[in-house]
Amino acid sequence: MPDKRTVAIVLTTINGGEIITNLTTNLRKHGHLDRVRIYAIPDLPTPAAFYETCKKEVANGCTIDFPTMDEQEAFLKTLPVCPPIPERTDNRRNVGFLMAYRDKADIMLSLDDDNFYDLDIDFIAEHEKNLRPECSALPVTETGTRFYNNCKPLHIKANCEIYPRGYPLRNRHESVASKELPGDGIPTWINAGLWIESPDIDAFAWLTAGQLARSDGWTEENRRMALSTWCPVNSQNTTLVRELIPAYYFLPMRGPDLELPIDRHGDILSGYFALKVAKVHGSTVNFGSPIARHIRNQHDYAKDFNREMLFLSVLDEFLEWLMALELKHDSVNATYLELADRLEEQTERFKGASWTPGMRKHFRFMAACMRQWVSAIAYLQ
Repeated sequence: MPDKRTVAIVLTTINGGEIITNLTTNLRKHGHLDRVRIYAIPDLPTPAAFYETCKKEVANGCTIDFPTMDEQEAFLKTLPVCPPIPERTDNRRNVGFLMAYRDKADIMLSLDDDNFYDLDIDFIAEHEKNLRPECSALPVTETGTRFYNNCKPLHIKANCEIYPRGYPLRNRHESVASKELPGDGIPTWINAGLWIESPDIDAFAWLTAGQLARSDGWTEENRRMALSTWCPVNSQNTTLVRELIPAYYFLPMRGPDLELPIDRHGDILSGYFALKVAKVHGSTVNFGSPIARHIRNQHDYAKDFNREMLFLSVLDEFLEWLMALELKHDSVNATYLELADRLEEQTERFKGASWTPGMRKHFRFMAACMRQWVSAIAYLQ
């Protein structure tokens, strides 16, 4: 029986609308136009061509929200409380998350504007299939290190191990044994599709492996994680059920008080926090299909490296705390709110040398934003 759940696709872009054409062509071919709504959130640099593409596709029967910056601000002002959503950042997709939640989407897909789907891939059906309740009977993967490398299923050209962006440093290059366990009724709340061509790896890997880090295929094997096993979840080609949207807030980076810049991990933090909340509620993440073709926007990897390494230097200690943290499970909203409170308390207790005063202040700021996010979500429920 065809799935009839409503689906929201959320992205932000400063490009001319190529991703919109890719999505609508695919949706039209596979018969999903009647239940998929695209929330394409422009930013200040977004060109006029993007708006023209959206208008054309709306005229051809697609449902697309593409609010101007003024319209976005007008929407945000309807919320009694809302965290700051800075311009010229990926954080703008939070506007789309809130709109999708307001409009009662059953499933939400977060997508980067350089992740494209081949026309023969019914990406909506693949995401939905991996989130269906009956998937709770499928096996789960457990590793001895408590971390799974979701790049392992990719056919990587480099003759070395490649790790996803946000993978802890101390767990790299370990010998990882894994085993399959019964699913035991664990539902899947997150489906993280993989990527060919340019995997979502950190800048250090691109600098050292170069073009050999590219992927030309995958093993075509989905992997659900055991509740004890972790892996970074990004904002590219990632779906989650409506119940988890209150815990999927794209965290702000580039704080003014930081002694050194941090960036490119706002979505990684949001993914780890959402995964934590899902685990508290007895749910998990699946990695695998559908595959997106990551035709990556132009990057300066040396610049990316400088922005990534400070955060990576605190990630090991941070994740040890997060994984061990015990939280209540009355509701997703309450769990995420408690997580924000505990994060603020813990920020003063981290001991690593990279926990500078500016870093601690920025993490306290993020905790405050998380609380504001819960207030905004609660208003829209």
